[in-house]
Amino acid sequence: MRRALAVVTLAAALFAVAGCSDGGGPSTAAPGPSTGSPAGTSPAGTPSAGGAATPGGTAVAGGNAREVCAAVTEAGSSSAQKFVAALAKMLQASSANDTKTADTARRDAEVVLAGWSAAVREQAARATDARLKAALTDNAAAIAKIKPDVTSVNESTLAQLQQRVDQLCGS
Repeated sequence: MRRALAVVTLAAALFAVAGCSDGGGPSTAAPGPSTGSPAGTSPAGTPSAGGAATPGGTAVAGGNAREVCAAVTEAGSSSAQKFVAALAKMLQASSANDTKTADTARRDAEVVLAGWSAAVREQAARATDARLKAALTDNAAAIAKIKPDVTSVNESTLAQLQQRVDQLCGS
């Protein structure tokens, strides 16, 4: 039962990183007229004219952010689903003492994580907004550190990284 709960918790964390938010996060209204701050930003944590307050005054990313964010969300959603499925298969096989199936599922999960991290790095390289590029680079590094076990995921760190990307993507 604990393993099943751990898989559910891991799945929730990974789907959050994948960009499958319900839009219930902070408002991402477009910045209004210029107030002398660049691109709708303002001193840390204060709203810009017509914009929403975000930690550090982060405004929605510009340039090709819409395309990059869509690609990251698509890759993340697919990868998170595949990873959770492989992890569940691995745990189920381990519980049944089926080491061959568990090892195969572990390798499958590793391949999924490597592909997910690579996809996010690829989009980071495409991003023309420096803040989005940095946030995606950080997310790719965090994904690369995940191991195919329920103890390797730091949900808090992943949530913080994803929140940064969500703010830049306007999610």
